[in-house]
Amino acid sequence: MSHFSPVTLDKARYKAVRKEGLSLFSNFLLDGRTPGARETFSIYLAVHEQEYKDGHPIMAGHLEQLPLWSDYLIVEIELQAQDAELSYTARYAWASESRAPNRVLELTLSKDRTRADGSILLPPRASGVLGPTARLHLATFDWG
Repeated sequence: MSHFSPVTLDKARYKAVRKEGLSLFSNFLLDGRTPGARETFSIYLAVHEQEYKDGHPIMAGHLEQLPLWSDYLIVEIELQAQDAELSYTARYAWASESRAPNRVLELTLSKDRTRADGSILLPPRASGVLGPTARLHLATFDWG
């Protein structure tokens, strides 16, 4: 990703997207590689807080660029053989815990075999801001 894409949520919008999730970005995977080829990417996530009064931000005591929580999710995918159940397998790590993807991302294939999705529990440092069960859901599908 070549730039940051902030997503602003006020209390009303937060309640609306809480149950269904919030789409953050799309990432296109490279094609034409041989089985066993790997691709690694990172996703920077940060939670900032801004208070408002009468529709205007309150700037006193506010540190603009200091997030309440932030971390990088590092994901490594590996292309599988064409006859495999899933096109890719994946491993991940939170950069605050490890720089090498060392956990298997359990992907579940949909019944119609068009999607393979998985959820990642946020690291313990995020629980004070987002709650102890906060997850990042990765939804994958073929755009072909």
